[in-house]
Amino acid sequence: MTTTLQYARKVGGSLIVTIPQEIAVHENLHAGDMVKLQVEKAKKDWFGALKGAGGKLQKGEKVDIHE
Repeated sequence: MTTTLQYARKVGGSLIVTIPQEIAVHENLHAGDMVKLQVEKAKKDWFGALKGAGGKLQKGEKVDIHE
């Protein structure tokens, strides 16, 4: 399972959310595959969201979102 934040967009009478290509590849997803969604509105205030994450990133350091 991979977690990501995406914006919902309106198309006709529905809302759509896209799955980024890197996540589709990581999860081996293809067009037509059925996926399980757990929908939760993200908080707008991210203060403290990464508490205990180890502080600031160093220049050039990346965070692995797939853990």
